[in-house]
Amino acid sequence: KKLICPAEGCGFNLRSEESIHIFRQCLSEETYHKLHEFLTRDNPHIHDCKRLGCEERVFLDDGDDYADLACPRGHRFCAKCELGPHPGISCDEREEQVERERKEEEVKRDQAEAWRSALALGWKPCPRRCTFGGGYKAAE
Repeated sequence: KKLICPAEGCGFNLRSEESIHIFRQCLSEETYHKLHEFLTRDNPHIHDCKRLGCEERVFLDDGDDYADLACPRGHRFCAKCELGPHPGISCDEREEQVERERKEEEVKRDQAEAWRSALALGWKPCPRRCTFGGGYKAAE
């Protein structure tokens, strides 16, 4: 995408930070902001906030933690994935962590459902609360 001086034979690159001020002088504020947004779209250091409805952007310096960004409104997110923020760990590690947590929740739900079913069939938990989780069938 080229943005060059329209003067015949000039061809000066107007995309540079040094020349952006020229546009501020000759464009309306609204048009200037649209142009600025367009020019920053391809910049790998600028990231849009991932919070729905937020239009803020964050500048990320080399070496910054891309997994723990915060926009000016305080919304925290990861620049590379939808599982953020997750400071100090990679996106792959965070994905594994989320999957592990999901499986643990599923096991807990399954165990709770098994207990509800057993109780509905008349089983009672062990009154001594033994370590084996045993139970007995209530007299009918």
